[in-house]
Amino acid sequence: MPNGSYALIDYKTGQASVSAWLGERPDDPQLPLYAVNAGENVSAVAFAKLRTGEMRFDGLARNADLLPRVRGVDTHNAARKHAASWDELVAGWRAELDALGQAFAAGDSRVVPKHLLKTCERCDLQPLCGA
Repeated sequence: MPNGSYALIDYKTGQASVSAWLGERPDDPQLPLYAVNAGENVSAVAFAKLRTGEMRFDGLARNADLLPRVRGVDTHNAARKHAASWDELVAGWRAELDALGQAFAAGDSRVVPKHLLKTCERCDLQPLCGA
């Protein structure tokens, strides 16, 4: 980036949502995981959506306009519900992803649907589920 920081970009041809990065147990943690482990000053994460008739970025950044049409955490409606700043967002990702990794490493393999019945609609493993 012009300010010397880095942007992490994941190219997508299908559906992808910034909201999937937010809250407990992120649905799509790939870019947040890269951001917290980059070892560099990351100031934006984004999907580059590549579809016929629609090519654009969708993501979050420390400040608005680091990438075209990518809003800062403080101006993104969904992100503002979870963090007041980029640093707070990344700290939240780190805490959540560390907790998930520690649970996995400790052998915690409970089936706990995040969205309860909505999750169960697409799952064939109901006999294993405690929900």
